[in-house]
Amino acid sequence: MGGFFSPTHLIIIAIVALIIFGPKRLPEFGRSLARMLHEFKTGFKDAADSVHQEMGGENAPAAGTASATAAPSVQAVTVSAQYCRQCGTALEHDSQFCRKCGMKVTP
Repeated sequence: MGGFFSPTHLIIIAIVALIIFGPKRLPEFGRSLARMLHEFKTGFKDAADSVHQEMGGENAPAAGTASATAAPSVQAVTVSAQYCRQCGTALEHDSQFCRKCGMKVTP
């Protein structure tokens, strides 16, 4: 068996869509679907950028990388002389997460 959608599956889906929506409404449906996917993609990018900025801006892992999308570890980092105990990065005053490794900072 091939991939999830073979050319035969796509042809059957196109024929069913043509029957359900009709030839006049099918282009409108396609545009609406494309607009919805674009808005979803934009919203997801905005959320990823927000998380990226919350985790420390420039030094945080870029959205879409394995470390940015992986669930953070349950470990907590304690503050000792304003340095992260996990990676040794200097911490900013009142920061909640290390800007380099993303670990939660505990007092």
